[in-house]
Amino acid sequence: NVVRVHDLGEWENTKYISMDFVEGQNLRDLIQASGSLTISTAIKFGQQICSGLAAAHKEGIIHRDLKPSNVMIDKTGRARVMDFGLAKTIDREDALGVRAVVGTPEYLSPEQARGEKQDQRTDLYALGLILYEMVTGRPVFEAESLTGYIKKHCEVTPEPPSRLNHLIPAGLESIILKCLKKDRNERYQTAEEVCRSLNLVVAPEVSAPKRI
Repeated sequence: NVVRVHDLGEWENTKYISMDFVEGQNLRDLIQASGSLTISTAIKFGQQICSGLAAAHKEGIIHRDLKPSNVMIDKTGRARVMDFGLAKTIDREDALGVRAVVGTPEYLSPEQARGEKQDQRTDLYALGLILYEMVTGRPVFEAESLTGYIKKHCEVTPEPPSRLNHLIPAGLESIILKCLKKDRNERYQTAEEVCRSLNLVVAPEVSAPKRI
């Protein structure tokens, strides 16, 4: 569930990355086209994103810019994490020990927003943001500036997603809100833990309209 990178290099002063071509659409476009995804689809994609993150984290890599536009859904309906452009090794300090705010404002973890050291739990916060958006059709937070997003990620408690979509099971809501804890020690600690919890969620059956 990761888009494979084949080569990195430079040609005539232009740096390049070659990677798998994935025929499909990114998750952001899919959400916008659908309004929100079905609970079963969101759970399936969540499990697959967890699989991709677990593979990266096992190699000591954190993504740091996980968001719907960086998740491709291929023609078979499989989610694949891509664009590790801001990725770094978990144990490596930034050059000269200087940490800046990096990432997309809508999907920053609180520790990213504060310019603190990050680990795999940073990606799990972003996963919670993506799960929330898949089942509600809207981002957790909206703001007009980077400062506004930083304040919300660090200080504002997310609105429970079930208030926006009554079909969301309590178990799934609990997973999402645990991923979104401000204190990383209160979140899930690994992608495998999130996946195990998602495996236990039973999606509601949506009845077909009755014919009259």
